[in-house]
This record gives sequence, C-alpha cells and structure tokens, in this order.
Amino acid sequence: VMGDGAPAGEYTGRLRGASARSMAKSESGPRFHPKYGKHGTSGLTATVEPGENVLEPFDLEPAPPRRRRR
Repeated sequence: VMGDGAPAGEYTGRLRGASARSMAKSESGPRFHPKYGKHGTSGLTATVEPGENVLEPFDLEPAPPRRRRR
C-alpha cells in the first residue's frame, strides 16, 4: 500500500512490552540482555530508504547468566 510504513531515515529502537529487568529475569520465555530495554543502550538501528526495503533481522544477545543466591 502506497504510503504504508516508516518514512525514509535512520531509526533506533528498543524491545518493548516488558521492562529490561523482567526480560532478564523471565522464567517463561527467551531472556534477552537488559540493554535492549533502552534506546541509548540497545544498539538496535535500522536505515529505511525510499521505496521497498527488506531489513535484516536483529541478532540479539541473551541475558547474562544468573548469579546463584546463597
């Protein structure tokens, strides 16, 4: 559809829907590194060019190993 999608430009992003802390502590799903919860530390960027774009998927790091409580 013409006009559908993002305007051309540089974009930064973050993972949304759960806090960075809960992403790192999730018991029920993938655990992603907490850095992905903030624009300033996520490193998630994309360039949208005029016309049709095919963007590569992001390669996400897992959360660091949990420290065992004693």
